[in-house]
Amino acid sequence: RLPDKAAVRRALRFLPASALPPNTVAYTLAGGAGGDPWRRILVAFHNGRTPQTLALPPGGWRVAADGKAAGTRPLRTVSGRVTLEPLSALVAYQ
Repeated sequence: RLPDKAAVRRALRFLPASALPPNTVAYTLAGGAGGDPWRRILVAFHNGRTPQTLALPPGGWRVAADGKAAGTRPLRTVSGRVTLEPLSALVAYQ
């Protein structure tokens, strides 16, 4: 948990709209900033009615939640690109 809006501003980075598929917004959070064990967190919301491919920031990402499941253990590890299901959210971490 980040203590104030200044901390949120320092930790939050939106992915450029030009790099996103249609109907998608995505951002990263510097996870360690709030004392979280996840070093970096990626959140994407896809509002489209067809699957779309999201280019991921560099590195391997552990998926904690996607359009089909969520859990306390990683669902899978991805890198490079990931498919966003219609009307879904994705949460991944490093």
